[in-house]
Amino acid sequence: MKNLKFSLFLTLGLAAWTAQGQNLRFMPEKPLAGETMTVEYAVAKSPFAKEKDVYITAYSIIADKIKAMDVDLSGQSGMLKGTIAVPADAKAMYFVVGSPESEAKDNNDDKGWGTPVYQSDRKTPVAGYALTEAAIYSRHSYYLQTKRNDSESSRIFGEHFKELTANESLLNMFGVQAVRTKNASAIAQLKAYAQEVLAKPKATEDELASALALSQTMEDETLAKALTDKLKKKYPKGLIVWQEKSKPFFEGSPTLDQRKAIVDELAKLPLPKKESAAQTLSSMANRVASLCLRAKDYAGFEKYSAFVTNRIDKAMMYNSLAWPETGESIDAPAGNLELAKKYSGGSLQLLKQVMQGPTEQEKYPELSPKRMNEMLESWYAMFGDTYGLVLFKQGQAEEALKYQQLACEQRQFKDPETNERYCVYLEKVKGADMAEKKLEELIAGGYASPAMKDQFKRLFMANAPEEMTAKYLAMLEKESRMRIKEETKKKMIDEPAPTFTLRNLKGETVSLESLKGKVVVVDFWATWCGPCISSFPGMQRAQNAHQDRGDVVFLFVDTWENGTEKEKNAQAFIDKNKYTFNVLMDNDNEVVGKYKVEGIPTKFIIGRDGHIRFKSVGYSGNEDALVDEMSFMIELAGEGTGDGGQMEGGR
Repeated sequence: MKNLKFSLFLTLGLAAWTAQGQNLRFMPEKPLAGETMTVEYAVAKSPFAKEKDVYITAYSIIADKIKAMDVDLSGQSGMLKGTIAVPADAKAMYFVVGSPESEAKDNNDDKGWGTPVYQSDRKTPVAGYALTEAAIYSRHSYYLQTKRNDSESSRIFGEHFKELTANESLLNMFGVQAVRTKNASAIAQLKAYAQEVLAKPKATEDELASALALSQTMEDETLAKALTDKLKKKYPKGLIVWQEKSKPFFEGSPTLDQRKAIVDELAKLPLPKKESAAQTLSSMANRVASLCLRAKDYAGFEKYSAFVTNRIDKAMMYNSLAWPETGESIDAPAGNLELAKKYSGGSLQLLKQVMQGPTEQEKYPELSPKRMNEMLESWYAMFGDTYGLVLFKQGQAEEALKYQQLACEQRQFKDPETNERYCVYLEKVKGADMAEKKLEELIAGGYASPAMKDQFKRLFMANAPEEMTAKYLAMLEKESRMRIKEETKKKMIDEPAPTFTLRNLKGETVSLESLKGKVVVVDFWATWCGPCISSFPGMQRAQNAHQDRGDVVFLFVDTWENGTEKEKNAQAFIDKNKYTFNVLMDNDNEVVGKYKVEGIPTKFIIGRDGHIRFKSVGYSGNEDALVDEMSFMIELAGEGTGDGGQMEGGR
């Protein structure tokens, strides 16, 4: 059975990457621990051919643990090449290709690019590989860009159950899989194990706690009570008592004072050795501190934020306190600027400390050191934007400009809101001429807000008549639109669009197949999604701009919606905001799965031939840019496509 299983992995994984036309190769094909692997990627033939920055992340995997590593690349003639050392304890190695500027994927048709680590015979995977394989099918699939397969994962867990019982994290995953799929044999296996632990005279606290978690997952109240009683009797000051005291924090709707009391009591108790206990206490304190912040209980915020051990979480809380006190814009009145300065400056100091070396708790194991640092730099830019506004409102424009410069450079001067503050500070510190020059550049580039255009008009009109100012600004805006169109054209793709049939809020049936011959905009959203909601005024403008065209259709697919009254909630939201959208209900989240959406809002622009021409993820916050981008995507999607294409699915 073991050899058959391994052959299956080869069929699904290793063999596929060596097939003709695949872009990534690694050598040796069957690496040993400690060996250096060479990775080659034919970027010229890949979805990333037009991207300037392409990276490869190597993942070392040991059961439920995953570690990301950077592969240093060099290359010529469209071929990237790099090396990476296989860690001594690795059970498998995987590689993921990406680009910071692209949502594209190249993942070997959902199989990923990976291999077991082998024993010296290069025939047999290293000991302990089985649980790693099962975790690759389930827990790690998102990061490795592989297709999730819980049934195969469960099969392996069941076959290697004795080994599995030593890994609490994966054991719990097996329990969840068994209950969700109603796998009777797996449930019986898990119950038998929990009963065995209960009867074991020298069962450890960890074994009993793990068995208790399984019994609770399987909703076996009798078994759960017996395990709880044994834990309390054997370990009266242990994890179970600590967990029971923390339970009211997460149940019902405790008040802020009640939550404070729970954290205070837990902080006085001996902290259980289990790492999860320390993280839970930090998380609870984080929640209390955030609620104190909302209630403007700054003394409470100070007290409970001190319990938060994750410096990234604490920095985010500090910035959340500081930002509202700035007034959130240059023109709005500020609150307590001294308070804002204290915490905004503190957020930057904390991030600087993390950049010098994150703790294990602060690391994101799926991010390589380079990607982790990029994320921290992005947050530093965001928090620096806050600090710059504090300084500017305190009359320290020169210092404010330094922080705003860093914020804008990190975002490559592509964020209009950040640019807007920068140009105000620039005029104050460097003068009108320099500000006018920068504004001209950003307007032409398409990275200017309406306020920036007003600032430019004011500065330009100081030396030119109003009519000339208007003409010159129109010329810059035209240049901006041309640039955006060219940039948009580079993002074109050509993939069959999965078909679907859904009902809209009027009860009408709408099928994608029936819209063939038209350009279709499909926008996945939900009522709880902040970026979706923020993008809707721009999407309404985009729809209005095309409402007289019979060959363009906008569909807003409500998916991942919460609650039991999904249609009612969606209708109330649409009515309240007076949107004229045709909302389709993806109540079973089936269509969003077909389109492999990983986050919302995500928009697909489908050409007349039923092929996806553009995919747009997220919302930049620039309404004008969204409207222009949608206009260009619709225009380009409608060009050069006939009616001979065929949609995937529905056959």
